[in-house]
Amino acid sequence: MTRYDNGARFERETAEDLRKRGYVAERIAGSHSPADVHALKSGVQPIFVQCKKSGVLPPKEWNAFYDYCEKAGARPIMAMKPGRGIAYFELLERKEKRGKQPMKGVVIE
Repeated sequence: MTRYDNGARFERETAEDLRKRGYVAERIAGSHSPADVHALKSGVQPIFVQCKKSGVLPPKEWNAFYDYCEKAGARPIMAMKPGRGIAYFELLERKEKRGKQPMKGVVIE
């Protein structure tokens, strides 16, 4: 299995997890967007998700995703796979350099 296959599987798993939480969630395949998954739910701010099993996102990619979400009015969320299950983190601001990632853990409801 390639890295692409592994990443695509995690993106599908994330979209399915969001559907179980009541969202309409679609994987944006082929890197046509800075987000891997778009998720909508009535009465809730849309969320766009960047799926990174490791949780590491370089500044250029981080900022492109953050700015994309801001323009669309969506919450910028990173999905990670620290073990079993999926952990969600909201990006709080743009990232100026490698290292510290300005984000906080969130519960997606």
